[in-house]
Amino acid sequence: MRDPARAVPPLADSFARHASLFLIIAASKAGLIGLTKALAAEYGPQKIRVNALLPGGTDTPMGRTFADTPEAIAFVKSLHALKRIADPEEIANSALYLASDLSSFTTGTALLADGGVSITRT
Repeated sequence: MRDPARAVPPLADSFARHASLFLIIAASKAGLIGLTKALAAEYGPQKIRVNALLPGGTDTPMGRTFADTPEAIAFVKSLHALKRIADPEEIANSALYLASDLSSFTTGTALLADGGVSITRT
């Protein structure tokens, strides 16, 4: 008879050993979105809004370390529905919207400023 304690490996251990970087990032992002919603619900009665900003590929020094060749840049652009990478000012404008009174009735949301990367398949 199998030992029931050994039937399923510990999830965290198995996940950490076998998950790709993409899976780890996706799980982390989902957790942060859930935390955003929970915080918005918790602090909404105190008139505190909590939102998340989910940017796509953005032309920053850090981004250029990942896309450091013309081929890599073209690949990153191809991932986005708009077929380009964001200027930092475009992401900043989304952050300004969330911080402004224009979003006074917006809370618990994850604002996609991703150029359509979340809706595109490669």
